Amino acid sequence: MSALTIRPARPEDVDVAVPVLRDSMGGLADYLYSGDPRHSVDRYLARMFKIGGHRFSWDRSFIAEADGRAAGMLLSYPGREINALQMAFILRLPELYRWSAPRVLWRAAGLLNAPETDADEYYVSNIGILPEFQNRGYGAELMAFAEDQARAAHLPECGLSVDEGNHGAVRFYERLGYKIVFSKTFSGMMARYESGYHRMVKIL
Repeated sequence: MSALTIRPARPEDVDVAVPVLRDSMGGLADYLYSGDPRHSVDRYLARMFKIGGHRFSWDRSFIAEADGRAAGMLLSYPGREINALQMAFILRLPELYRWSAPRVLWRAAGLLNAPETDADEYYVSNIGILPEFQNRGYGAELMAFAEDQARAAHLPECGLSVDEGNHGAVRFYERLGYKIVFSKTFSGMMARYESGYHRMVKIL
């Protein structure tokens, strides 16, 4: 098995970023970004990643490489930054989504009343290993890297959100020492795309 190397992401890493963002967001990607017949969800995610300075951008991401190729991605940051990064994302909605911006904002509003992270926590927003590189332990290595980032930032906890129906992912994080501290069940139109999520935290 090739050793995994991890480096800061660049805008041109969009080919690995898009599948990781789509898969880690689950049904929420379709809920938030579908509905525009002119553009696919992947095209929106690519545009979102390549524009820097907000909560889903390349400058908050790291790329995992194996065998000389991109194998996965981690998008993470200290929890205390989430409000500023979220506001930066909202302000860029017209640039990102043009005439679809009001629809995206309206749908995203339903997510704003549930906690994502705490100020004293390092937040793993999105993480994933591409299918051809899975089952090699790279996911655990990428999570260990996130925890190292938390320690470097002098944060005592590392946290993430996971689809409550993704039992395999929940068990994976539990094996790494993460515990469920909050659960949110979606309702209405959002529940057609995803049932809800667990917030999981590990004390470092």
